[in-house]
Amino acid sequence: YYFDQSENHYYVQTLSKGKKVLDGVSYTGAFAINAKAGGAEEVTAVEDSVTAVKIAEENALLNKIKGINFARGDVFKFLETTR
Repeated sequence: YYFDQSENHYYVQTLSKGKKVLDGVSYTGAFAINAKAGGAEEVTAVEDSVTAVKIAEENALLNKIKGINFARGDVFKFLETTR
């Protein structure tokens, strides 16, 4: 989690309502969580680190955010397979 991104996390909430959002290189899921909190229809968070995905899932639970699809893997490979 990078504190210098806090304003951007909240800004994502204003852009997300009704949208499908991809949080590539999600790390601890802050952008994904804020997108879902802002009313995103669908959120996918992709992260290569097993540990970071677990932390992101825990962060979503702590923030009472449901419905984020957390995927472990390389975001570039993920994009190639979801075109």
